[in-house]
Amino acid sequence: MPCLHRSAHRVPPGKLREAARALCTPSPDRDLLALGLEPGDLPTDVVLIWPENEPAVRLFAALQSQWLVGPMGGVVGLRYEAIPAVEKRIGIKKKQRWRVFAGLRTMEIAAIEVLNGR
Repeated sequence: MPCLHRSAHRVPPGKLREAARALCTPSPDRDLLALGLEPGDLPTDVVLIWPENEPAVRLFAALQSQWLVGPMGGVVGLRYEAIPAVEKRIGIKKKQRWRVFAGLRTMEIAAIEVLNGR
């Protein structure tokens, strides 16, 4: 699993997309084991996120069991009916929810591309 770090310094745009791709890219652990290496032998990828995007990244990570899969097996999107309960559970304040949801949608679109192999 990649390492996600808050960054106080501005980094190039696209961090939410990059974080979503990192969280949804399969772990290379199986390949490492085939080479005689253990997970943790090699450094993980580091993705810097802006502090204001941290709630969206936390929400996205907490929703990873909520993917909606279509009849042909492809990922369609997240189950939005699960979002309010998860937001409450991880402490996202009501006044933040629209901004966090916008970030979640950005991450969802990037993740769908990764999960569907595009």
